Amino acid sequence: MIGLTSAPNVDFVKSLGCYDEVVTYDAVTSLPADSPIAYVDMAGSSALRETLHRHFGDQMKYSGASG
Repeated sequence: MIGLTSAPNVDFVKSLGCYDEVVTYDAVTSLPADSPIAYVDMAGSSALRETLHRHFGDQMKYSGASG
């Protein structure tokens, strides 16, 4: 499970202990795009969602929003 967050919040998100990895929004395209993923949007960023859909393409198996 990967947590996506802004650079100022990396330490906080890591401290939650619920993610295997924490990646900043500006580094999401560094993630390997060859594995299936599911994305749950907690922040409501349409630009981030678009970036993820473009990067992962057909590997995006689920994309939804919470809240």
